[in-house]
Amino acid sequence: MAATSERSGNLFVAYQPSEIPKLSQPPVLILGNLDGIHRGHRALIEKSRQLAGGSPVMSAEVTTEPPRAAELMKAPTWALTFHPHPAEVLSPSRSLQLLHRPTHQFQRIFSFENQRALLEETGVNGIYYHHFDQKTAAQEPEEFLNQVVWPLFHPAAMVVGFNFRFGRGRHGDSHVLQEWGAGKGVSIHVVPALHWHGQVVSSSNIRESLRDGDVRDANELLGFPFFITGQVEAGERRGRDLGFPTANLARPSTLLPKEGVYATRVHVASAIYPSVTHLGAAPTFHDSHQRIESYLLDFKGELYGQGLKVEFLDRLRETRAFTKPDDLKAQIAKDIQRAREVHHEFTGF
Repeated sequence: MAATSERSGNLFVAYQPSEIPKLSQPPVLILGNLDGIHRGHRALIEKSRQLAGGSPVMSAEVTTEPPRAAELMKAPTWALTFHPHPAEVLSPSRSLQLLHRPTHQFQRIFSFENQRALLEETGVNGIYYHHFDQKTAAQEPEEFLNQVVWPLFHPAAMVVGFNFRFGRGRHGDSHVLQEWGAGKGVSIHVVPALHWHGQVVSSSNIRESLRDGDVRDANELLGFPFFITGQVEAGERRGRDLGFPTANLARPSTLLPKEGVYATRVHVASAIYPSVTHLGAAPTFHDSHQRIESYLLDFKGELYGQGLKVEFLDRLRETRAFTKPDDLKAQIAKDIQRAREVHHEFTGF
């Protein structure tokens, strides 16, 4: 990650304490990892914007009375999050304790660049990436609040999720925050769990759905289609030889859905094309290299070097080997037909 502040559209991004600009008044501060900017995170952001604008809020969140409520009128909204993600430092390889799943290397849902783009869409004014390491993890909760949060922001209010934990041993919780806030005159707002279609909206549940290839479920929890971005690079040209030229993207370091063939949408400049995207190896050609290959329906032109955004709508099938290329071509034709149907059925969120 870069070490200097920047602007991402209307979003101010700071990586060092010295880069946080002087604010005109105490901000409303969102505290959390915000990996995903999913429906739950957007509930935090909406709460912060309601507080910042002074509009009445009707919700079930736990809150302390705001002694500095007058200062919340038109206050800036900022997010304080961590880089790297605490899980990358504390438990880089952890097991999902469900259905005897194997251990997974922790991966972010979205890159920092895409996280910032999503945050900008919400209207948040700024984000500060606080460096997280073993020293940060060893801080007592009150030490973190008094040595980081208070001197950097002097917030008028803070918004956190129901399950946010911080400080040594994850001892910092909403009770610690409320006690600290009462002493500082900072109103603390704890947004309850958001349930969607019978399950709690959380980054962990989204990761699990993506690893299962259930992008429909992940998209419901996110509130928008899961996506990746990247630049088109040269491939093996097998798709072109089969009559289905593909755009090949480098594998990102962030999480990808389970290997398979997906109905997707690809953004090229200002246009959106229905597409079929293959994630994984090419067993028909005895190639174990993991690839991301998208075939854009109805597209004509050159894509090499262009930046693409690939949105995942549904998993069509698993990756498998075919006896001969003609069998693969026939299956791709079926994939294209189904992808068109998925694209036409998609109505957004």
